[in-house]
Amino acid sequence: MRDLIAYLCLILFGISIVVEYLAIRRRWLRWPTAGAVGFFPGAMLIFLFALLRGTSTLQSILTGLVLGVLFTILTLSVAIFFQVNEQGAAEQRKVLGKGNPDNKQAYGIEPDKTNYRN
Repeated sequence: MRDLIAYLCLILFGISIVVEYLAIRRRWLRWPTAGAVGFFPGAMLIFLFALLRGTSTLQSILTGLVLGVLFTILTLSVAIFFQVNEQGAAEQRKVLGKGNPDNKQAYGIEPDKTNYRN
C-alpha cells in the first residue's frame, strides 16, 4: 500500500510540473510567481515519495529540495524559452503580413501580372 501511495505522489508531481508549465505558457501567472508556487508542491511530493520508499528523513528532505529546485528550474527554462520564441514568431508574422491571406507575396505567391483589360 505504501508503494501505491508513493507512486501516486510521483504522478501528482508530474501533474504539478505540467500545471506549472501551463501557468507560464498560458500566462496565468508570471514566471517568478509560477516558479515559487510550483516549487513547493513539487518538493513536498518528491519528499513524500522518498520518505514512503523507506529513505531516512534527512535524505528525503534533501532529495525533495534538490529535485524540486532542479525540476522547477528546468520547467521554467523550457516554458520561458518557448514563450519568447512564440512571441518572436508572432511579431515576425505581423511584420511580414502572414496573418493577412490577401498578402500573396508573404506566402511566396507572385501576383498575377497579366493584364486582361486589352
